[in-house]
Amino acid sequence: MKTRYILFLLIIFTGSYSFSQNIIVKLYLHDSCNDSVLPLDFYQLTKNDSTIIFNSDIDSFPLSLVDTGNYILNSQYISGEVNLNIDSYGIFTDTLELTNVNEILTIHSKPSTRCWICCYTKCNGYQVGYYNNGNKRVEGLFKKGKPIEKLTFYNINGKITHIEYYNKRGKLKKREEGRR
Repeated sequence: MKTRYILFLLIIFTGSYSFSQNIIVKLYLHDSCNDSVLPLDFYQLTKNDSTIIFNSDIDSFPLSLVDTGNYILNSQYISGEVNLNIDSYGIFTDTLELTNVNEILTIHSKPSTRCWICCYTKCNGYQVGYYNNGNKRVEGLFKKGKPIEKLTFYNINGKITHIEYYNKRGKLKKREEGRR
């Protein structure tokens, strides 16, 4: 009887120990437009050749991983890829910056047009959008959601990828490739 009891405790201890060797991933978005923090509800994590897609409408929050390591995070809510170095088991939490300057396609108008949105309204004046690492993503002058004069685009490392030149009505005149 004593042997069964010890075996039972050993099985329970081993099972709970192996269960605790998971990583609970809790990712959040900081919205600087209204200074709020929300759970990141849709994203993709990639490690080596393996990809995990998390959707809070289908999956339970938070995500549970079994392996530590370097993961690449992609989401429609952030600009560019984000490297996540998950180096220990337990709970991994990170807060990312929601992009505040975004180009959108308005399909309800005919013909469909492109418009730039800054904090939920059409961009006006000088605006700068940033990557999560703090580097500029895009900068330029806007009027009623349309770029005027020029827009400068940057890669995640801060190098100019291209510059677009616009007339006063927001029509693209010229695109110039930058140095990568």
